[in-house]
Amino acid sequence: MGDFGLIREAAIPATGEVTFARFSSSSTAYIPVGTQLSTSDGTQQFLVIADTTRAAFNASTDTYIVPAGTASITATVQAVNAGVQGNVNADTITVLSAAIPGVDTVNNGAPFASGVNAESDAALKTRFQLYISGLKEGTKAAVASAVANLQLGLQYSLTENLAYGGGAQPGYFYVVINPGTSGDIAAAYAAIDAIRPLSVTFGVFAATQVTAAVALTAIAATG
Repeated sequence: MGDFGLIREAAIPATGEVTFARFSSSSTAYIPVGTQLSTSDGTQQFLVIADTTRAAFNASTDTYIVPAGTASITATVQAVNAGVQGNVNADTITVLSAAIPGVDTVNNGAPFASGVNAESDAALKTRFQLYISGLKEGTKAAVASAVANLQLGLQYSLTENLAYGGGAQPGYFYVVINPGTSGDIAAAYAAIDAIRPLSVTFGVFAATQVTAAVALTAIAATG
């Protein structure tokens, strides 16, 4: 498949949020990018990474700053090992691999779920078929191939001749993708725009999260 310019998509490391906290907040503390953490059982390691969307992150010092008078801050971390092994349960990233002055504890309040294994043989073969079909530009297969080749784990749906909000719109199609960050949408739009037919219009939108209410009854077995 490499002879045709198609390569296996690499594994993606899990990324998520942890909270650094302390018992005394009398002084300012600094958490450098690259600080290593691990799960309580020691099987998975994580590194603090730069994240300009975090209020505590300071780009000039490349650290997360815990100001005096502040008991805790949140930071972004990424698994050292790419793949699903970095998808850990909540309250499991609890070990500071090295002491951080002014910081006493770390914990992930939510599970990590963004780690993806490297593309399997079966998935690569399926994508290869789509890739070959998509070499003819301006077709539905070409659009699907352009989106599928963006990144591993990207989910998408393709709808033709309908407006995104509903109702007929001939000559228009839209793609909904998940994940749907602004960067993902921009990349998908550029990939599709490069192969779309002349005068055909389209849009790319982020998937909407739907929360399902689930109820269950637990019955304890005798003894």
